[in-house]
Amino acid sequence: MSKVALPPGLERLRSQLLARSRQPQVSQPKATTARPPLAGLNGGQLLALVTNWYCPNCGRTDQTREVQPHTRYHDCPKLAGMSAPLLPQGTKAKVFTKEREDYVGQDLVRLDDNGRPIMTVITVRDEGQDAMVFAPTAVLRAKEL
Repeated sequence: MSKVALPPGLERLRSQLLARSRQPQVSQPKATTARPPLAGLNGGQLLALVTNWYCPNCGRTDQTREVQPHTRYHDCPKLAGMSAPLLPQGTKAKVFTKEREDYVGQDLVRLDDNGRPIMTVITVRDEGQDAMVFAPTAVLRAKEL
C-alpha cells in the first residue's frame, strides 16, 4: 500500500496524535463522597444528588435523588389548591398567586379552590422572580353551513 503525502500542517498534527496515543495513561485519583452512588449507564456510577425541598407557605417538605436539574411542584393548600413550586431548602423566597384582572367572559381559565380565576403563580427570590402563567383557553363554536 502506498503512503499518501499529507500537507505539512496535517502531518505535524498526525505525528502529535500518534505520539500522544503511545504515552502511558495516568489514572486520576477518585473523588470520595458521603453520598451513596446510583447505578449509571454502562455499569458506571453516578452520584445521588439529594435535594431537600420545602414550601414557604404551607411548610410541606420533600426529598429527591435526581441527577438532572429539576423542580418539584405540589398543590398548596395555602394557595387555595394551586400548583406551586417547592423551593430548595435554605432558599428565602415568597410564593403567591395573582388573580386574573381582565374580563373572563367565556374563556376557560384556571380557578383556585375558592372559584377565583388565577392568572399566575409568582416566586420572588433575592436573585429575581419566576412566574408560572395559566393562559386562558378561548372557546369557538362552529355552525354547519
